[in-house]
Amino acid sequence: MFLDSLARGGAPKGTLRSRFRGADLEGRVRAKTGHLSGVSALSGLGDSAGGEIFVFSILVNAPDGAAMGPAGRLQA
Repeated sequence: MFLDSLARGGAPKGTLRSRFRGADLEGRVRAKTGHLSGVSALSGLGDSAGGEIFVFSILVNAPDGAAMGPAGRLQA
């Protein structure tokens, strides 16, 4: 039930619709996004080609008004 509640990468609807697109990752990454002023987060899990499950969490904190920069692009 929990996994089904997470958005799927590349799905037509949801917060990950423009992320993880392509034959290799589409539908294999499930995650939750989060945003506050100066903070961005992406946490979830992905299935490897070999069937292993990997869990990840990317948290980026930037000073007020600053761009997230390279760390923010990791979430794209």
